[in-house]
Amino acid sequence: MVHFANFRDLPPGAGDLVHHLIGAEPNQHGVFASFFFGWMAFNAWMESVTSQKHDREMIEALARHSRLIAAYGEQMDGQNAAFRKCVGDFSSMWPVLSVRDVLAKLGNDAFQRLGREELLERCRTKKVTRRPEDWIEGNDPSWPQLLWTIYQVRCNLFHGSKSPHNDYNVRLVDLADCVLRKFIDSTGCFEWAE
Repeated sequence: MVHFANFRDLPPGAGDLVHHLIGAEPNQHGVFASFFFGWMAFNAWMESVTSQKHDREMIEALARHSRLIAAYGEQMDGQNAAFRKCVGDFSSMWPVLSVRDVLAKLGNDAFQRLGREELLERCRTKKVTRRPEDWIEGNDPSWPQLLWTIYQVRCNLFHGSKSPHNDYNVRLVDLADCVLRKFIDSTGCFEWAE
């Protein structure tokens, strides 16, 4: 069960820290740090509004929540061209592969050894985890697809071997950060009472 008012009822200081993290100037400390700060803020909000202990449970609850689905639809269908562009640019880089799974199934040098198309083909053959699982290239992503894919970027960055010297990695993380921050800002979801 999701209760948006839970975030507003946090002890003094806790909510302020979340607002400070999300309010930090994007890219002030680099693309990866900006995403870290944005994700930490979003993760704290997710935990408070879902009362779940694990990220996957939090995301599952938010991915199917009707108010968030509707808010996302409004941003995509409405006049928020900046948000729609970020989503379009982000989804043009999909699928996002699980770095852990790639390394386990294709070897530690897979990203250096294989071009993008060959890597994707081998990942299909080896059933490497990817996000979104059910996305069709060219379609607008659904809210669950978007949320789960941002989470995959988070997992790859926190647990994988992403490099700030790889242009693809930097662009992917920057776009995930853009989408996350613009969604929070344009919907005002951190301020929802119910």
